Amino acid sequence: MVMVANDHLYTFPESYDGKTPVPLLLAFHANGNPNTQLLNLTNGTGLETAFIRAFPKSVAAGWDIGTDGPRVTTIYNDLLANYCVDTGRVFATGHSSGAQMVMQMLCAPAGERRFKAVAPVAASKYCDKVAPIPVMYIQGQKDAGRGNSNGIDVVNVFSSSNTCAATTAPYAVATCNSTLDNQPVTPGCVSYQGCSQPTVWCSHNDNSYNLTDGNMHGWPCFASVAMYDFFTSLH
Repeated sequence: MVMVANDHLYTFPESYDGKTPVPLLLAFHANGNPNTQLLNLTNGTGLETAFIRAFPKSVAAGWDIGTDGPRVTTIYNDLLANYCVDTGRVFATGHSSGAQMVMQMLCAPAGERRFKAVAPVAASKYCDKVAPIPVMYIQGQKDAGRGNSNGIDVVNVFSSSNTCAATTAPYAVATCNSTLDNQPVTPGCVSYQGCSQPTVWCSHNDNSYNLTDGNMHGWPCFASVAMYDFFTSLH
């Protein structure tokens, strides 16, 4: 593990030898959270054992592309200069404000070309169009942090940008029980048809967030495993 306080944290698979290129996951924490938030949520999954993981820390409580974008680029360049990263397999995820950061990066005027695929969790809409990109978008059916919405406005950005048809088919992911109440969770994932890039939407009913706000704005129990399976399915 490599850690620079209040800036970034890197982890490496046990198999990392510094010679064999390894896929990279950039993971952006939610507002008011430490950058260990997504470290803890992805530990024990393939994202830990098969990926270099980088967890940047925002300057303020939440993310802002004007302030944090250049810092993310510095971290990205550091990873490529000093570690054996497979530059063709760089992925991004984030929760809440971190997911909004991913969207801001994709919506930037120059676009975002570093990522092979993204998997934002509970983001917001920042533009009408992005460059075509494989995506797994995850949001609760009635996300209290997003106006009790299911994220269809964000999904429409991706389905339009990836020139998808309106039809969908069920997309299977591993099921689980909520960490809040131990109740079975329905991931609700579907795959859009006819897309130029894989486009998956998971509209779930996991009530987990914390003990005082269980309104589907959290990182659902299936998310980390589903992301790993989605990312590794791409060739």
